[in-house]
Amino acid sequence: MTKVTPAADLSEDLLDLAEFEFHAAQKDCVDCDEYHALWGYGRLAGLNDGLSTDADIIAPLVTKFTSPGARILIAGAADAGLLALTAQATRQAGPKITVVDRCATPLAVCRHYAQVHGLALETIKADLTRTSPEGPFHLVIMHNLLLFIPATQRVSLLRLTAHSLANNGMLVLVNRMPRRQFDGITPKYRDNSKLAEELAQRQIVLPERADKFQERILRLAAFEELRERALDHQQIQSDLTNANFKIVDQIEHRRRRAFPAREGVEIIPTYTFIASHPS
Repeated sequence: MTKVTPAADLSEDLLDLAEFEFHAAQKDCVDCDEYHALWGYGRLAGLNDGLSTDADIIAPLVTKFTSPGARILIAGAADAGLLALTAQATRQAGPKITVVDRCATPLAVCRHYAQVHGLALETIKADLTRTSPEGPFHLVIMHNLLLFIPATQRVSLLRLTAHSLANNGMLVLVNRMPRRQFDGITPKYRDNSKLAEELAQRQIVLPERADKFQERILRLAAFEELRERALDHQQIQSDLTNANFKIVDQIEHRRRRAFPAREGVEIIPTYTFIASHPS
């Protein structure tokens, strides 16, 4: 891997990345093509705002736990958002960053971002519930990954993550709690129904015909309804403990999400866990 000097501006070009991810999903995804095809457009519409909402808490922790030349593992990635946050937060330390995901699409998006910005990057396609990436890593970052992991596999995921950590390495695990149900429909379903409307208001050109795009939105809504949702912060605490992690600290951040001005005061609690794995 050739070391490249990063560009001064490490911000994401969200439109370029959304278009790239949309087309990559058509050829690289297996069972998550609608999720990845639409994820970047959700960010352009202001719907997938979790990472930007949590950045003021995550970024200082990433900076704090990154020493010069450290190795960082980003465990799971919807797109290049977490990579961009990490690259900006650790610019002075010059770490070696690795992104792991079970799907090739977000890895391709991360490589595209890295190439545009002259950023050295390693990507690994792997199922983190079955594979322990070769470490040691000084910092592992997970953002909302547990929402995609069945309850029966979370301890295994965390144990394998621990195997990748260096002595005194740290895990920063951030997870929002699943949204409350009402009338049998989650707020996320309502968000998806607004996607085309919000893109139109922002004058963002769709990557395909509007009717085809709307069909994808409906299929994505069905996918979201099937996602694992049996999760709360006590369960995360228990899973970390059962994986032999020591919880150093936890931070609760309660943030408004999903167009609060139009939808009232919906507060979605999110927890950041800072954990170490004693050797």
